[in-house]
Amino acid sequence: MRSPAARPVRLEHRGFHVEVTRKDVKTLRLRVQRYTGEIRLSVPRRAPMSTVYAFLDANLDWLADARHRMQSVEPPAEKRLSQLTRVPLWGNELELEVRQGPRATANRNPDGSLLLTGPDDAGLRRALDAFYRRELGRVAEGMLAAWQPVVDREASSLKLRRMTTRWGTCNVRSRAVTLNLALAEREPDLLEYVVVHELTHLRVADHGPDFQWFMGMYLPDWKQRRRRLNSRAADAV
Repeated sequence: MRSPAARPVRLEHRGFHVEVTRKDVKTLRLRVQRYTGEIRLSVPRRAPMSTVYAFLDANLDWLADARHRMQSVEPPAEKRLSQLTRVPLWGNELELEVRQGPRATANRNPDGSLLLTGPDDAGLRRALDAFYRRELGRVAEGMLAAWQPVVDREASSLKLRRMTTRWGTCNVRSRAVTLNLALAEREPDLLEYVVVHELTHLRVADHGPDFQWFMGMYLPDWKQRRRRLNSRAADAV
């Protein structure tokens, strides 16, 4: 049974104010909140402060860039799906048709556009998420099948769900990989980066030099892909 996370503490390091929380995690995880630029760091319970400061030092450039980008982003105006004519899919825009109906459904029209049906906006969003789940599952399963032999590690299961601060996670004990449904909105090569990233964690649990060496061997442009992926949300995965 996991213990509750310790109460967060705030520290200042090289001009950055960081909220540090000790949890039952294996690796350090750094996040920059969208719009506010607030910096949050999850740390294994027994990690010494020297490790915390070394991790922050190794990510100073990323922190400065992420904080600037997140503080520069304007909060999006909330739009009802019934008002939209297009939705994002794999880095492009998909024509959208919306109809009112008793059941939440999502189906492709003969012309390739997407037909969403639902009783209200919440139902339409459930239908859209179901569509993204089908799309993401189809493409991600193929990428896992292609990359598992390369990384020489195999995920035990693939889970898909909406996440607010992460593009993907990997449980190194159970070997379960979880992907953010929002990846179906982005370019396929960004999904590939996340898939390879999480599989590589089955070899190396942290984000140290060994992890970065493997990522560079598998995807030489992985840092560029990470920057593109984080152009709308920042999370040092």
